[in-house]
Amino acid sequence: MAMPSQAGGKVRQGDRDAELAQRAARRIGEYLTTHPGADPVTINGELAGDGALVVPREAAVLLAQVLGDLASGGGV
Repeated sequence: MAMPSQAGGKVRQGDRDAELAQRAARRIGEYLTTHPGADPVTINGELAGDGALVVPREAAVLLAQVLGDLASGGGV
């Protein structure tokens, strides 16, 4: 499966919407807190008809950390 072109690049401050990153990090964090365990996490798109993305729990934790860094203006 091909990866998006930015998968290997660095995302810097200002490259993404900080408010969106903050909201997503908060939502993932809330889900992880209210659904403890090692089960995979299903991430649904916000638009109707989007397919779900199922990721290992550890990946969801990492994603929330990355989004938090982006929300605070840091680079990844």
